Amino acid sequence: MIAVITDFGRDSFYVGQMRGVIKRLSPASEVVDISSSIPPFDITAGQFVLFTSFRFFPEGTVFLVVVDPGVGSRRKAVALHSGGYYFVGPDNGIMGFLRDVRGVQLEIPSGASSTFHGRDVFAPAAAKLDMGIPLEKLGKGLDGIIRYDFRDLDFLPDGRICGKIVYIDDFGNAISSIDRGFYMGGILELESGRTVENFARTFSDVGKGEAMFYVDSFGFLEVAVRERSAAEVLGLDRGTGVCIRPLEDTLERRAFYFAARAHGNQKRKFSYDFYIHHPRRVAHILREFTGDEEMVAAAYMHDVVEDTPVPVEEICKRFGFRICRLVEEMTDDKNLRRQMGRIPYIKRKILGISPDALLIKLADRLDNLGDTGEFPPDLRKRYIQETEAMVEAVKSRGDLSDIHLRLLERLICSISTKS
Repeated sequence: MIAVITDFGRDSFYVGQMRGVIKRLSPASEVVDISSSIPPFDITAGQFVLFTSFRFFPEGTVFLVVVDPGVGSRRKAVALHSGGYYFVGPDNGIMGFLRDVRGVQLEIPSGASSTFHGRDVFAPAAAKLDMGIPLEKLGKGLDGIIRYDFRDLDFLPDGRICGKIVYIDDFGNAISSIDRGFYMGGILELESGRTVENFARTFSDVGKGEAMFYVDSFGFLEVAVRERSAAEVLGLDRGTGVCIRPLEDTLERRAFYFAARAHGNQKRKFSYDFYIHHPRRVAHILREFTGDEEMVAAAYMHDVVEDTPVPVEEICKRFGFRICRLVEEMTDDKNLRRQMGRIPYIKRKILGISPDALLIKLADRLDNLGDTGEFPPDLRKRYIQETEAMVEAVKSRGDLSDIHLRLLERLICSISTKS
């Protein structure tokens, strides 16, 4: 299957010509149009559509992505493989969010038009990949690609978390680049100075003509005006700045937003999630078992000292000794772990931390185990073995509460489903 994204326009015959080239080379190829209505030259909007679409397709799909304002210039033409999918298009940042990429630089045939590489370079390459021709046979080796991720945000000194509007849909709803993981109460501030205060689950939660923002079906904060165009009513366009003004009225929210700003644009190694999703899930797991607000706060921040430049002293200053101590207990000594080896270090860690820190550690491991489906097979096997060693160390402790035992039982069940 070949899936097409372009900025050629809804009724453009350019797309038809690319289809013709594909069918001539590979009559059996199925060609699906995702969108040819990307705003002209808009690499950000093109990447947004690609990012929110590609994982709904079966592995092996070839994505033919042609938003190419630099066509005919020195920019590279590339074919890439990432996560079981293929991507063909210009190396101008539109595919720059992809992880674990291997690829080739495509040759530009001598007879190719200097203004229509979509037809003369990218469509033939997509057809060949869909026919099963190995990627490496399509061009020469590629050292890397231009890196760009429309989701990356700005974290301002006054605490605001800022992105921009990346897409306006046909209803006039304005989709921002702000991932849902960064919101836990507050208002949206628009570049114009206007604010949107209604956070809603769905459109019917507000009256007709009222402005709102919500988590859309792609996982981003989106601005709408019920049964009106938010773009027209609020003066929004692609590129308009938008910020979360956080509400930090509780210990939980203060801890969450502190962690969100500390982790910033960090992403999980084997998924496309921002890192902040992980401590949010850990805190959610912990809240199922305890109402201890300081433990929940520590869960949000449990990786801050280990994985960001924030020193433990900063957490002590802002959140007090107990939370600071729990975060410190959760922080691995990476040098000692290297010296001892991972499994001996994990056992030592489990036997040495306090019962409260152990609860956070169990919730942490439970959530991490849920992510192993994204791991390479060898790493998944090793992580499960480490978790089994951790379980044995936990069982050997003599201070386990009912909550420890319930969390441990859930962890053991999760191991059995992953093995």
